[in-house]
Amino acid sequence: MSTVTVKFVVTPAGTVASYWISVGNQDVPLKNGQGSVNVSSPSQPLLVWHFEGNAGDSLAITGTVGSKTVVQVKGSTIPPKQSSGAGSKRFQV
Repeated sequence: MSTVTVKFVVTPAGTVASYWISVGNQDVPLKNGQGSVNVSSPSQPLLVWHFEGNAGDSLAITGTVGSKTVVQVKGSTIPPKQSSGAGSKRFQV
């Protein structure tokens, strides 16, 4: 097994107040919506996210290894009458 670096870009829409992402039980340190984490390859790590805001606000997440997109969340949306959203998605590296 080798190790690869997955680079993430997180894009909030609306009035998202805060957000957090984790991969394989590792918090991804984010600065200005960007961060990276090392994972073993080949593997199928789990991306987990949580965010706070208002109903209808959303979060988009893209993870890449080099120029290849390995995971994409096009829009996780906070449900009506709620103030937070969350989700998870497994991906292959």
